[in-house]
Amino acid sequence: DTVQYGYTATTDLAAGTLLLREPALETAATHEELVGRVQSRVDRDLKVRMAVGAMNPRASAGRPSHVDDAVRDNSFMTVPLLRGVGGPPDSAGLRALFPQAVYFNHSCWPNCHWYIV
Repeated sequence: DTVQYGYTATTDLAAGTLLLREPALETAATHEELVGRVQSRVDRDLKVRMAVGAMNPRASAGRPSHVDDAVRDNSFMTVPLLRGVGGPPDSAGLRALFPQAVYFNHSCWPNCHWYIV
């Protein structure tokens, strides 16, 4: 009994098609820091608790381990846009959680580009 979540394209998508623009729920330099920030938001905001709970529907929403699982399985590591183009070559990216973007089927070798606006 498997529950499927996600977005499905019903037509061919042209290269460069914008599929989603979404602000990050939270960003942080490390996994642990992001878990702490998301947990703080979950503790005080029902809408955030529901969004994070939907990322792993089989777990008990709001439990610290559930938030850790949601961040581990659904966060993205961002890369600074300016790296190698006038930006510091050693500039680190951020780990970010995007509640809607996690519903896109994705690959570790993506054929799309993520930009933080």
